[in-house]
Amino acid sequence: QTYEAIDGLDALKKIDEVKVDMVILDIMMPNMHGFDVCFELRKYYDIPILMLTAKGETSQKVKGFHLGTDDYLVKPFFPICSP
Repeated sequence: QTYEAIDGLDALKKIDEVKVDMVILDIMMPNMHGFDVCFELRKYYDIPILMLTAKGETSQKVKGFHLGTDDYLVKPFFPICSP
């Protein structure tokens, strides 16, 4: 099952209410930045966090990993299809 949050604060609230197996997190969210959500999640939960964001600068990636994300993907991305 997939749960959706409207902003960072809503994401933290839902994760407190529902057991999740993984978090896919954007950086640019209203009310609470994705980096702050990642930091808060790492205080209390040991779940995989994937940042999926348009912020592709190296400094942003380093910050994400420093705060505890498990992986960092920059959108848009284009899958490679083999013939």
